[in-house]
Amino acid sequence: MMENLKMPTEHVDEKSFDTGKNQDKAPKEKSENIKLIEKVLEIERQADHIHEKAIQDAKGLPVKAEQDAAAMIDKARKAAQDEASRMVDQAKVQEQSADILDESAKNIQHVETLASSNFNRAVSYVIARVIGRE
Repeated sequence: MMENLKMPTEHVDEKSFDTGKNQDKAPKEKSENIKLIEKVLEIERQADHIHEKAIQDAKGLPVKAEQDAAAMIDKARKAAQDEASRMVDQAKVQEQSADILDESAKNIQHVETLASSNFNRAVSYVIARVIGRE
């Protein structure tokens, strides 16, 4: 980048050499020009440094993006697995509830059948006692 740097050409005014009054000004202008050139060179060094850092940072972006994508995929996969497990657990609970309800219905039917049978026998016994057969 410094190869492209050209030294500024100074415009030499003939009047500055005519009298001695402007001769003090010439070294001061050269000194200011040198300072300006040094500032420009420093700015170019800083720009080069920033450019190099940007290149290094840019080289790391694909790797970072890949890592971030993998992390997002893992997070989504875990969330999907958790949701699937929750749904399976809920289905098991519903199935167990249905089984319990079926078993309870069977038990109630059995108890009602026994109660009806016993009720009929009890009524017959009470009637028989009242009539005096037993």
